[in-house]
Amino acid sequence: MKPVQIILCILSFAAFPAVGQVHQFIYEFHWIKYDCRPDQAYLGKSILEVSDSLSRFMDLEWLHLAKPEKKGDRVQSTGTKKIFNYVIYKNPDHNRLRFKERIGSTTCYYEEEIPQLSWEIKEDTLSILGYLCQKATCRFAGRDYEAWFSPDIPLSNGPHKFGGLPGLILKLADSQGKIRFTLTGMETAETLEPSGYLGGTPVTRKKFKAIEEEYYFNRKNYMGGILNSSMTFTLRGKNVSADELFQDIRNDYLCRVNIDD
Repeated sequence: MKPVQIILCILSFAAFPAVGQVHQFIYEFHWIKYDCRPDQAYLGKSILEVSDSLSRFMDLEWLHLAKPEKKGDRVQSTGTKKIFNYVIYKNPDHNRLRFKERIGSTTCYYEEEIPQLSWEIKEDTLSILGYLCQKATCRFAGRDYEAWFSPDIPLSNGPHKFGGLPGLILKLADSQGKIRFTLTGMETAETLEPSGYLGGTPVTRKKFKAIEEEYYFNRKNYMGGILNSSMTFTLRGKNVSADELFQDIRNDYLCRVNIDD
C-alpha cells in the first residue's frame, strides 16, 4: 500500500468514535405512516444501541440483514417486516447526528447538531419494565411529544433523534397518536460495527431531501427497464396499472407522517 493510502485509511477510521460495551434497547414502534390512510398502523421493532461515545438507532430487522444471526446472539430477529430504512447515529462528544439512508441505489447521509430539545419535566410517574419513569413534554418539528424517562438508566438518549433528558427515554408518543415508541427489552453487546457508520455519500440535509423527493416522484425512471405498459400490480387488494402504482407512491410520499419534518 502506498504511504498516502495508509494515511487515508487512518483518517477514515479516526472518524469512527471509539466504543466500548454496547447497551441495546428494543422498542416497539407504532406508526400511522400516512395521513391519507389514518386507520392503517404500521407495527415493527426498532433498536437503539448506546456505547460510551456513539449510539445507533435503526429498524431491528435491518440489524439482522446487516449482521446475520449467530448461535448465542442475544437480540434475535422478530420476523416482523421492517418499516423504515434509515439509520441515525449520535456522537455526543462532538454534538453531531448522522442521518443515513439508502434511497434507490444511492446510500447518502447528512449531518447536523444533535437537537437541543426544550423539555418540560413533570411530576407524573409511571413504571415501565420495572423502572420508575418520570414524564416530560416537548415540541419537535411541529409535533407535541410526551416522553417517559428513567434516571435509573443514566443514558441521556432515546429513540430516533430524541434525547437530552436525565435518563433513557423508555416511552415516547406524539399527541395525535401517530408515532409511539415503547421499550420492550434490553441486552448488551460487545461493540458497534464501524462499517455502517463510515459508508455512504455525505450531502447537505437540503440535498438529501431533494434526492428523496426525486426518487419517490419519479420512481418509474428507476424501474423503467423492467416495466411494460401491459403489466399490472396489486395495490391494497386492487389490480392497478404501473402509472396508477407510481401515482400512489407519489401520493404516499406527500402524505407521509415524518418524525423530524
